[in-house]
Amino acid sequence: MINDLDDHGSSLMFADYASLLSLGAELEWVLEASVEHLQSATSWFLANRFQLNEDKTQRIICRLSREPCDPQNPVKLLGFVLDSKLSWNSHIQQVTSRLSRICFLLLKMRGLVTEKYLIMMYHALFHCHITYGLLLWGHSAGAADVLRLQKRAIRIITGSDHLALCKPIFACLGVLTVFSHYILLCLVYVKKIQHTLVARSDIHRNNTRRSELLDFPRRCLHRSQASYRISALKFYNKLPNSVKQLDEATFRRTVWKLLCAKAYYSVNEFMSDNLNFY
Repeated sequence: MINDLDDHGSSLMFADYASLLSLGAELEWVLEASVEHLQSATSWFLANRFQLNEDKTQRIICRLSREPCDPQNPVKLLGFVLDSKLSWNSHIQQVTSRLSRICFLLLKMRGLVTEKYLIMMYHALFHCHITYGLLLWGHSAGAADVLRLQKRAIRIITGSDHLALCKPIFACLGVLTVFSHYILLCLVYVKKIQHTLVARSDIHRNNTRRSELLDFPRRCLHRSQASYRISALKFYNKLPNSVKQLDEATFRRTVWKLLCAKAYYSVNEFMSDNLNFY
């Protein structure tokens, strides 16, 4: 049904959301192409008895160039906040703002309900905002701000001092830190698609010490190197072979227990740690 929608660019439809993408090296050409693309899409909507909501229609110009440009307001798409530099700063600001309000709610409820119900509230109201899209933004520097609010939340739940060590509390409550949860999502992601990936032994026949590890492509941009597609392969290569050979359900439980007990405060802490699953 949407095969004839891409006459002037690329399009992506999810439920009742439509995203139109115009690419080019010159800004003026891209702006002209985007106008034609929108006009074409509007005609397509009318022809197929759809109505475009102009009040919710947003436009943003994304560029990697460091040249100064007019400031643009971030746009919202499927619960994410995107800025013109394609960073996650605006999205994490929104997440931390919500988490701060929920911390205040937990503080008010602490004297009214038991710790058991506070933990239920934490997972229902707090942690759900962390997990949404975490696989995409978990590598960003702003995740450290989310971790600070996580520490505040679990200190409130347990009535701990504001300077109390939080790693034992995370492990006791069975709560994953934002970085531990990001690592878990990355490892499960690789486990699911492992049969489609290439090992180093598939590239060369040399019997090297690391020939069984998964090969990952090299990227020039730092953003690409730090993305979950590359980071997940690095995380997976660090696991012992005995864990990699587990079935998917047992693999997830085993990794979750380790990450919950360790309560990592950064991905570098995981990469430098000597993993012991037994």
